[in-house]
Amino acid sequence: LPGWKKHSAIFCYKYDIRQYKKYLNRFYLPDMKICTYVNEDKLTAIATELPPGADRIEVQKQTTDEGRDFGRKPLTLFYVGGIGPQYQITDLVKAVQQTENTQMTLCCREKEWEKEKANYEPYMCDRVQVIHKTSSELGPYYQEADICSLLFKKDEYRELAKPFKAFEYLANEKPVLSTAGTAIGRFVEENDIGWNIEFSAEKIAETMKAIIKDPSVLTTKKQNCSKVKESNLWTSRAEQVIKDLVG
Repeated sequence: LPGWKKHSAIFCYKYDIRQYKKYLNRFYLPDMKICTYVNEDKLTAIATELPPGADRIEVQKQTTDEGRDFGRKPLTLFYVGGIGPQYQITDLVKAVQQTENTQMTLCCREKEWEKEKANYEPYMCDRVQVIHKTSSELGPYYQEADICSLLFKKDEYRELAKPFKAFEYLANEKPVLSTAGTAIGRFVEENDIGWNIEFSAEKIAETMKAIIKDPSVLTTKKQNCSKVKESNLWTSRAEQVIKDLVG
């Protein structure tokens, strides 16, 4: 940003914090680690974690994956979201290329794909398809998917933010691959709804091979998603706010 915009923004942020200290009796954050950046004891004392919520979606329950033949029905990954400098997932595509009995659907905006596809072409194969669909058209892809991806390179922003997309995946009761050391990675690990791993093609491939070798773990993670979803719906978030403010 130009210097004047940067200083104006920072001034406004500090003004917001001063007003929060005056008027709030509850300070909601997507992750409590943000308190270390706000660095205000008064706000920390009233801070509570309130991440995005999941919609209540009726999900068709699948049979167990135990004994599944991945040669006939490959392990299917689904990623929907942005691609570009802040959303580099080439290692994920590379891992699928390197791992037999896997396939992937990558859903992104068409303009972004046209801009970024040269970075992905070295790792593309016939088991990776790219689509450009709206949210209302994603139902069949969620139904087909075994795992969804929240894998990105770790950075300071991802140490604090829980992406909305994570709770869309949870609404569809899909286990996820997440990056260790991120806010959403901690959520995934605490709730056992996926695999919280280092972001590298080697580690991703290793994780997928382990799932193929022991598919019962996939069934367990799906069952956990179904349970965890119930306490992370948008209605659950609203109930928490009511309880906090009335209490």
